Amino acid sequence: MIKNVNALREAARGASRVYPPDSALRMFEIFGELSEIPRCSGNEAGAADYVCAFAAARGLEYTRDKLNNVHIRRPADDGSITYLLQAHLDMVCEKRPDSNHDFTADPISVVYADGMLYADGTTLGADNGIGVAAALTLLTDEAITAGLEAVFTVDEETGMSGAEGFDWSRVTARRLINLDSGKENSLIIGCVGGQHFTVTAPTHRQPFGSAYKPLKLTITGLTGGHSGADIHLGRANAVRVMARILARILHAQKTAPMCLVSFLGGGRTNVIPRSCEAVIGVDDPDAVTGTAYSFMRSLRHEFVSDDSNVRLAVHKCARPETMLTPRCTSNAVTLLSLLPDGVTSMRNGEVDTSCNIGFASLDAGAGAGGEEFVLKSLARSAFDSRMRELWLNVQRIALLCGGKALREDGYPGWTPKQDTPLQRGILAAFRTVTGEEPAVRVVHAGLECGLISARIPDLDAVSIGPDMYDIHSPDERLSVASAVRIYEVLRCLLEKAR
Repeated sequence: MIKNVNALREAARGASRVYPPDSALRMFEIFGELSEIPRCSGNEAGAADYVCAFAAARGLEYTRDKLNNVHIRRPADDGSITYLLQAHLDMVCEKRPDSNHDFTADPISVVYADGMLYADGTTLGADNGIGVAAALTLLTDEAITAGLEAVFTVDEETGMSGAEGFDWSRVTARRLINLDSGKENSLIIGCVGGQHFTVTAPTHRQPFGSAYKPLKLTITGLTGGHSGADIHLGRANAVRVMARILARILHAQKTAPMCLVSFLGGGRTNVIPRSCEAVIGVDDPDAVTGTAYSFMRSLRHEFVSDDSNVRLAVHKCARPETMLTPRCTSNAVTLLSLLPDGVTSMRNGEVDTSCNIGFASLDAGAGAGGEEFVLKSLARSAFDSRMRELWLNVQRIALLCGGKALREDGYPGWTPKQDTPLQRGILAAFRTVTGEEPAVRVVHAGLECGLISARIPDLDAVSIGPDMYDIHSPDERLSVASAVRIYEVLRCLLEKAR
């Protein structure tokens, strides 16, 4: 259910430029229905159920594979299929610290206000729910006579295993419209590749010494965002900010060294961490508290305006039983401080390589044996050579700190093709609907088009979508007017494809 739905309908009607607004309104209804279904990455069965039931109720051909990918076909009268629509069913599930939302059971509370859809304290899931809704609406739009098929994949946000595991030989179309872009004024024709890294370092604990007192440090209020699309904005990474504070405390200690008790920051590698907390043992908590607050004040001039609400809190806390040894503490802080994070190289004014520390964890309850300090990163690059260099640097830093690095699942880049028939058709549709053409771009983010193009080499592919803001964060917003325009662009293209 969407709150203020009547105002949403009026906004959608007002945004319609070329067509009667009925179809666009149906798109928002479908998005609202989809938002009722929990669909974090790895939990897409309910969303797949919805898509299959939608197709069955309308007499559309559909199949569902064991991964929960869904394939729908609506051939033209002559049996031909020209266009493939593609979107992913899963969403990034992030919430504000004060939210009690249960992503495994609760619907997303969608609100309309001031031209935007947003959620109440959580990610909205317009990435990529509005793409799913647009594709389903187009499949049932009687004005479109072109042969269509659609593939709805799972697990795009955490590894693209859905696109990797789908049998693309089932697809007939050779013109792909991926609906996973978040900027209306961009026609995407290529993207960088990505690679996940995990660094682990063994730890050793000792009893929490009688001379030590525990302090809990918490960083909140950072904006975070998409670790690819927003990486150029210079938003702070809470894990890195905490690492800098801990390094300063470690350096300032005069008598007994600071020892780390626990650490937790971030959650997903494709999200810039917004919060982080650490528990430490120190011999002079008042002096350390002063050092931490003083250093945080000195950092404030570095933060971009998006991060103006950042807060550091330092409090006394319950006394733990154990803490890391000084050597393990030093190794952990070194790892946090030296692993690549943020933009690492630019080319022609655009980001070509980046890395995001998306998760870092040390569990105080793990006991004295078998515990590891774990950090997970996602690197992105337009160049294999730079990706290899990043990987070598991560390995060296891990080795320096007595740990090891593991290169995990990744995804290929999408090599752009220039001035294709599909690109020309999309640009013409934009001119008809908006009077303007979007910029043709390659983006610093991961799209399933790279995997799909590798499986279907003769594919003509583009990615488009409406304006969305702060995706992968609880501040995620979708422009209703932009979503209507994108729908009309798609309808204009597909109506003329006869």
